[in-house]
Amino acid sequence: MKRTALTRMVVAATLAVSACTGPPASSSTAGGDGAAPTNALGVDLRAAGASTAASAIEQAPIVFPDGETVTLLAPDDSAFAAIDADSLASLLANPDQLNSLLANHTVIDAMTVEQMVDRGVVALPDGAQIAVTIGPDGPMIGDAAIVQGDIVVDDVTVHVINRMLVEVPDLRVKD
Repeated sequence: MKRTALTRMVVAATLAVSACTGPPASSSTAGGDGAAPTNALGVDLRAAGASTAASAIEQAPIVFPDGETVTLLAPDDSAFAAIDADSLASLLANPDQLNSLLANHTVIDAMTVEQMVDRGVVALPDGAQIAVTIGPDGPMIGDAAIVQGDIVVDDVTVHVINRMLVEVPDLRVKD
């Protein structure tokens, strides 16, 4: 019980700080075809410092199963900036590879940051289990800090993170 109360306090404090500097925590757009609602989602991602992820989703929309709620762990611009320029250009020009990367940053089930921390682990579509913890600067998923959390667009809950969660073949990280 003490861990849950402490977790709630840390998550609430972190989200309160990010709310002071970030976009509104929710927005809505109709999207009934199973695809991510790219317009509203793109606006919120751009406002949260994830312009590259927004562009990527617009180029290669992630198709979610109808009726499923999902959590998108969207890499911010610094996560994409860590990729070598030639590799990034190649990724952005390859919709299949881009879609695979983005799809492997989703969790089937809409979860708030607090819910993910309480659960302690989330499963990605590729089967990877990633720990969710409280680090010195706030909530973490694997080695990635959650820099903006609980952005809700229709059936998608978005948490912006500062690192990629999965490796993509043939992508080189900057030295």
